[in-house]
Amino acid sequence: MGLSFLIGALVVFLFTRYLEGSTFLYSIVSLIGFIVILSLLSVGLPKVVAVTGNRKTFLWLGAVGGAVLLTLLLSPVLSLFFSASGTVPLPGSADSFREYEDPVLGFRIAYPAAWTPIRRKDPGSDLVTNTAFISRDGKTVATVQVTDFTQPGYLGVPLDTWTNHTIGVLTSNTLSSQFTLLGNERTVFAGHPAQMLDYSAVINSGDTIRTVEYLLEAGSRGYSVGFTSKVDSFNDTASMRQRIFNSFMVTG
Repeated sequence: MGLSFLIGALVVFLFTRYLEGSTFLYSIVSLIGFIVILSLLSVGLPKVVAVTGNRKTFLWLGAVGGAVLLTLLLSPVLSLFFSASGTVPLPGSADSFREYEDPVLGFRIAYPAAWTPIRRKDPGSDLVTNTAFISRDGKTVATVQVTDFTQPGYLGVPLDTWTNHTIGVLTSNTLSSQFTLLGNERTVFAGHPAQMLDYSAVINSGDTIRTVEYLLEAGSRGYSVGFTSKVDSFNDTASMRQRIFNSFMVTG
């Protein structure tokens, strides 16, 4: 019995170490239930066999019953292992995301679990707050810049005016050079009319970076949601980039 519980504990750990929330709890309860049933069968079947003498039949019944119980009890886990992704995401892997919500600034977004979120005020400005999600190697970053449009002269700024101002700031940025605008088009983002900017630049380190940025207004706030990486790895981040953009929601 001690060995059964040891094996059971190991199985629980292996199957639930990467699960969260209700799936985690359900999986633990299911696995414990399966272990208890298996233990009862291991004790009861030999007694039945001793009485009936038909050892082979009950061994087959036990094997089939155990397989059916395992399939039913572990269905939440199996659905994760055999889903479209094919694997349970490992913590910090490209497929593992966390949700970030800022009720004060009024937005929600998902970001890779291995990345570090940092929130700070824009230097020299009380109107703009930047939240950055930085990759472990520091070469890829997602940003949410929130501008307070409640100040006189800011509320109701036309999207075209904001877009032109943003391009002007990017063009004159002293921290980069060779700014190239690759795309500038009106679209819809997070359910709001938005402007999409796609551009590249050479930063002071000599690396060429590429950024896709969405500008949108929602109520008294303006949101700039961007994704930046080195240009040679930009195409490799397409799936991650789209997942981050698709997750963005205005909540305030």
